Amino acid sequence: MASGMGAQGGVSRSCLDESKGITTQQKNAECAEWLEDYNECLHHGKAHMRQFLMEREAKRQEQAKAESGGQ
Repeated sequence: MASGMGAQGGVSRSCLDESKGITTQQKNAECAEWLEDYNECLHHGKAHMRQFLMEREAKRQEQAKAESGGQ
């Protein structure tokens, strides 16, 4: 994105601006939050993990209730 313009005509994300000549390490540090959001949007890793944990806890509670006689 060396043009400095974003997709909607505004200013591009500075973390992706290659015209600054920043290193990959600097780019990763600057873009970490944006990349995390982008990857979550694509792959839903956090959402899938949250769903898995909620289902596991529900099963654990059901099992505990059954073991205690349903009280």
